[in-house]
Amino acid sequence: MPLNLLAQVNITVYNERLAIVLGFITLIFVLATLLSCRSFVSFLKLIRIKNPLDNRIFKSFYKYHSFYWYGFILSVILHLLVGIMHVRVSDPADPDAYLHSYILIAGAAAFLVSIVIYLSCRSFAVFLNIVQGKSPFSGKLFNASFRWHDYYWILLIVAVSVHFSLIYTHTGIWVN
Repeated sequence: MPLNLLAQVNITVYNERLAIVLGFITLIFVLATLLSCRSFVSFLKLIRIKNPLDNRIFKSFYKYHSFYWYGFILSVILHLLVGIMHVRVSDPADPDAYLHSYILIAGAAAFLVSIVIYLSCRSFAVFLNIVQGKSPFSGKLFNASFRWHDYYWILLIVAVSVHFSLIYTHTGIWVN
């Protein structure tokens, strides 16, 4: 590809669109992780919905909870990197470029909350058990974090909602 043709490509628009596509992939992984979490199963029981683990299809979905985490971690890192590249080469003529910092702050908050969720997850406990050779449930720090695992999901839902709202305000999901 000739170098002058590369110079004509508006890399900002493509980075923005790639960030949005990766964001939707990340959203799919975060929803798969949430819906396969024991917290979600407990919530369903709380609102008097029949135990979803009795359903063969849901049970097969549920057993891959740890793998959804790996997909989420990979997609969120790619989403973050492309988002940062978009902001770095941002068009100064963009009238709502000021939203970039708010989008990044909301995304960073969601990312930090998701790390806290993972660190309080049973999937992480299994990983710690393999690495340390002892159950993390015997430690006070993990137990204290694990106790709040359900509530961390609420914080993540709020952070992702703010992030998504700001993105929609900025892009309108490809108006142009």
